[in-house]
This record gives sequence, C-alpha cells and structure tokens, in this order.
Amino acid sequence: MKVLVTGSSGFIGSALVSRLRERGIETHGLDIKLPRWRVLHGDDHHVDVNDASAVDALLQRVRPTRIVHLAARTDLSVDSVVKYNANIDGVVHLMCSAQQGGTVSRILWPST
Repeated sequence: MKVLVTGSSGFIGSALVSRLRERGIETHGLDIKLPRWRVLHGDDHHVDVNDASAVDALLQRVRPTRIVHLAARTDLSVDSVVKYNANIDGVVHLMCSAQQGGTVSRILWPST
C-alpha cells in the first residue's frame, strides 16, 4: 500500500502522515506549506492541489494506491467563494489525476 496525503502539513495531515510512517506504510505528503511540527521527509512534496499539471505529474511519479484528501481551506471567512478553490478545483484535479493514473483503489475525502 502506498498512501498520498494531501494537506499533509496541516494539523490532522501531519499527525496522519506521522502515524502511517510509524506503521511502516509508504506515505507521501502533498502540501503548499512545510510541515509545522513534524520533520520534513523526502516523500513530502511541495505541490498546490490547484495546479492540475503538478498534481497529475506527482500522481504519475508516486503512483499511490490510496489517497487521503485533507487539503482544503477550513476557515469561515466571508471572502468570495473563489478563495476556496482548493475545496472545489483541487478535488476535481485530484480525482481526475487519480482516475487517469489507474493505481488508486480508494480515496478518503472528509469534506470541509
């Protein structure tokens, strides 16, 4: 099993990546930020889920069998919905890349 965790530098993502790696599961992190409290690992990738070509290239290179999609804006700002594109476009890019890649058998997407 090879797991890709998006939003891997956030609070939940960092904890999940650490736990999966402790259990010996090959885990790749995807985020636009550096991890807050865990050590940066060689399998941490600086990628924005809003960049469709970068997401596609990463999935082709990593070839995950599972994805946990945590990358999202989670605040309750009154900003325009356009600023929440990771919650919309990012999901579309990830799902399309996963489908095209043909290696992903499960995606966990806890909605925000």
